[in-house]
Formats: sequence, structure tokens, C-alpha cells
Amino acid sequence: MQDYNGDGKLSFSEFSELKEELFKSADENGDGIVSMNELALLLAMQQEKEPIINCCPVCGELLKISDKLNSMIHMSHVTLF
Repeated sequence: MQDYNGDGKLSFSEFSELKEELFKSADENGDGIVSMNELALLLAMQQEKEPIINCCPVCGELLKISDKLNSMIHMSHVTLF
């Protein structure tokens, strides 16, 4: 994310660039499409770096930062709903 003019806010163009970077990060195989699996993986990786949620919104299980596979499974729950 880049605040090019340093005003502490994201303009539409700055925000659009952020969306493009996020999409490219999620599109693991580079096919121009983000599958549910790719999205779940991106969310799980983010969860590992800086937790987005601390429990699964579907089943309520507490999520541990160090358990990447478990987080990915629970993030898949989120993307299915």
C-alpha cells in the first residue's frame, strides 16, 4: 500500500493499486483468476502474519497463529459463505 502524496489517506488511484497488488498476491498460479483455494491461502497467510480473526465465524473454534493448515481450513469456511 502506498500513500504517494503522503496525506495519510488513500486516493482512488492509490486504493486501486492496492487492489491490484492484493489480486496479484492471491493469484498464486498466475492465471488471472483468484480461486476460492487461492483466496483461502492468502487469508491464512495473512492470519499467520497478523491475525484477522481469532476464532472461526462458522464453527467458533479458536484459531492459533502458528497453525497455518488449520487457519486455511477455517478461512475456507469464510469464503464459502
